[in-house]
Amino acid sequence: MKQLLVYVPCYNEEEAIEPMANTFATLHERLQKNSLQLQVVWINDASRDTTPEKIDAVCSKYSFARAIHHPQNKGLVGVLETSLSDAGTLNSENLFAIGILDGDNSHPAEFFLPMIEKIDLGYDLVIASRFQVGSIVEGVPFHRQLLSLGMSYLFRLAGRITNVHDYSCGFRLYKAPLFQKLKDYKFRKRSFACMVELLIACADKKALCCEVPFILRYDQKMSESKMRVWWTIRETLSVLIKH
Repeated sequence: MKQLLVYVPCYNEEEAIEPMANTFATLHERLQKNSLQLQVVWINDASRDTTPEKIDAVCSKYSFARAIHHPQNKGLVGVLETSLSDAGTLNSENLFAIGILDGDNSHPAEFFLPMIEKIDLGYDLVIASRFQVGSIVEGVPFHRQLLSLGMSYLFRLAGRITNVHDYSCGFRLYKAPLFQKLKDYKFRKRSFACMVELLIACADKKALCCEVPFILRYDQKMSESKMRVWWTIRETLSVLIKH
């Protein structure tokens, strides 16, 4: 049975772990009907609340879950590095695709299903996009939505990756061979701009990209945002301009 591997970055997300685990359990059952085996890897980025204990508890409860605990906080880029390194050690013959989504309960895991369909059609990278017809954004202040829309326009002007509108969303599904080819990728930025870096690295590998609509449930986010908005925008634009 082919495997869908999903990495979940977690830093101080104690309230989100159990609801997300329950959603993954439902996804696990649905995937098994389609001959896909789900494995969820929770990456605890040296959380200071009860996130480590919550992760260990769901890993004990669900056979499809395992944990990686960072002894020191490495940020999102460190979690991506761990994900790339971990996936690079696995048998590629058994891997179908590798997903990443936020660990704050704002990315509904059931949207992996339409993303899987796109991988089946031959795409190498599928992005759950806020800027596709049918997408809904719940709980994000209007000024933040305008900012995201404006940044998407600038990203497209600077980046020009075919079929991509949402450069920064962390909800993605990669075809396994593409993700494993990037296991030694060296990130230049130590900020949330790493998501754009990874996207550009995929484009450099001639990856065929596409997007699917999804519902961003920011109203279900149970922790404070870790992103420094203006610094991230500056860092992200610098990455796009250099490329």
